[in-house]
Amino acid sequence: MVTSTENPSEEEEIFTNSFKIQQQNNQKRIGIIGFGRLGQFLKIELSKSPEFLLQKIWNRTEDSNEGVLPLSELNEENLKDIDLIIEVSHPDIIHNYANTILKHADLFVKFILLVLKK
Repeated sequence: MVTSTENPSEEEEIFTNSFKIQQQNNQKRIGIIGFGRLGQFLKIELSKSPEFLLQKIWNRTEDSNEGVLPLSELNEENLKDIDLIIEVSHPDIIHNYANTILKHADLFVKFILLVLKK
C-alpha cells in the first residue's frame, strides 16, 4: 500500500522553526543599565542562555560598536519590549529612572542598600 507522505526534511524544518518561535516567545527580554566590567560580563553570559534575549544596553557613554545606547534614550519607547532591567551602574541612575522603568518592566538592582535613602 502506497501512502502519500510529506518529505521528512520539510517536516523537520517545520518542527524546528515552530520550536524556535516557541522558544523565542518564552525568552525573557532583558535590558542592562551599565556597561562596565559587570555589564560586559552579563552581555556575554546572557547571550549564552536560550532563556534570555538581550534587547538593549544603556550606559553613561554611548558605544555604537557594541550597540550601547546613551542613558538619555532610557525612555518609555525603548522600554516597551523589555521584561527585565538589570541595573549594574551607579545608584543615582535608579533614583532618576526607576519610576519610568517600573511602568514597563521588572527591575533588578545590583546593590539595593545603596539605593535606599533616609
